[in-house]
Amino acid sequence: MASTKGYIARTLIGVALCFGSSFINALCAVLAGFRTPNIKVYDLDQNVLLYRGLPDFGHDLVAILKTHIGVYLTPIASQFTTVDLNGVFLDIFGFPMIYLGFLHPQRTMLLRRVPFIFSCINILRAISISVTSLPDASPECHIQFETPSGEYKRAAMFPISFGRALRVMFDPSNNITCGDMIISGHTVFLLLSIMVFRRYFQASSCPCPFPRFISKGVWSRFLFLLRWWHYIGCTIGIHTIVITRLHYTVDVVLAIAITLAAWFIYHTCADFPQVRQQSSFMLWYESDATQITDSQYIEQSKED
Repeated sequence: MASTKGYIARTLIGVALCFGSSFINALCAVLAGFRTPNIKVYDLDQNVLLYRGLPDFGHDLVAILKTHIGVYLTPIASQFTTVDLNGVFLDIFGFPMIYLGFLHPQRTMLLRRVPFIFSCINILRAISISVTSLPDASPECHIQFETPSGEYKRAAMFPISFGRALRVMFDPSNNITCGDMIISGHTVFLLLSIMVFRRYFQASSCPCPFPRFISKGVWSRFLFLLRWWHYIGCTIGIHTIVITRLHYTVDVVLAIAITLAAWFIYHTCADFPQVRQQSSFMLWYESDATQITDSQYIEQSKED
């Protein structure tokens, strides 16, 4: 069994990496807004098109669907802005991963693993949105070139970017960023939520906290419904990112691929000692003693 100090230290490292990488990611997203290119798109006859983003298959498909079912969707869509609608999905399906994670019997393991995976993706996203600036997909970002909301682009990047990065980090729904394309952060968060519920909210790894009042069968069915509620909601939320043009389709595809790769690489290292031995950091971070302590938390919750 790992020492208490060593076990807590690993958890604190995961949380610290998450906060640090999230700030770096938010700062790079804010800085990307200063460098967003303002482009005009022409058709083959050299006529300027109204849409000022890049050609995108997902957006084209949505436009085709709108011509057929738009009359039914318009009253619903008019109730939300692009940011509001995507924020709703994060609030309902993304952030509960954090709230329920703190109630999980293996919450220290979740705080060690999930923030570390999220940190790796954050750093990769921060690099990608910094090295190349793409024109925005969102019409709400296009209008910044024509309204006072885009005056910040003419100001000095520093030091105002630090304060805005903190606001983006803690209240992303009310602090829109522009220019941070290539990897969709919303998709990363929603997909991570799916993966957490898929692996850690099974009856075997998440025993009922009230065994005297709720049978194992009822608890297992509840977790099954909770997982599928999450799967369906997050999947709709990911599609909404393309539908509302918050991101290009490629941003969502890359986010899915990178998140799944990071998740499975990490858990392959955690689950198989022979793989874990290839990295001295993982050998320490997911040591045998640490994983024994993780298992003991499960057994204690079953006894309670």
